[in-house]
Amino acid sequence: MIYLLIEFIDELVSGAGEAMLKANLFSSMPGQAAAAQALGSVSGIIGKLIPLGMAVAAQTYGLRTAIWLPMAGPVALLIGPPRRVVHLTPGT
Repeated sequence: MIYLLIEFIDELVSGAGEAMLKANLFSSMPGQAAAAQALGSVSGIIGKLIPLGMAVAAQTYGLRTAIWLPMAGPVALLIGPPRRVVHLTPGT
């Protein structure tokens, strides 16, 4: 029973947060509501493909290997993009 109550509260909070984020998106793009909705649809489709990709990886490589896939994002952020080196030479 407590679990259902926690889930209900979580759904209320996250649902309200999503509505507020969408309202901010629409207000920041006046006259472009259709573009904002299209952007939301595309990102929603991509978001739905992530669990599918994990399921395919688990089926192909096993669950023990696939469970490490969510760590790829934070590791990529830690490694970061290659840094551009600027060589400063006097007089140029």
